[in-house]
Amino acid sequence: MTTETKPNSRERLLEAAATLTYRDGVGIGVEALCKAAGVSKRSLYQLFESKDELLAASLKEGAAAFVAGLLPPPDDGSSRERILHVFRQLG
Repeated sequence: MTTETKPNSRERLLEAAATLTYRDGVGIGVEALCKAAGVSKRSLYQLFESKDELLAASLKEGAAAFVAGLLPPPDDGSSRERILHVFRQLG
């Protein structure tokens, strides 16, 4: 039996920020972010100083995940193979 953990408020806000920013741009409102994440404005401002800080954190996490998906494990062959792996991931 596996138990799935429910994403916490911070994770839900980061996911909502990524989704809404991609769809609607950075002009999205705080209310829309909170509604999509299922949290109150108070929760947003307890976790992040501003909407801009939330968006920056979301972009930073998204970029880190993107880069992690490109790179092979450190022990995955020669430098040439590692570079070819990155190009295959991009293709």
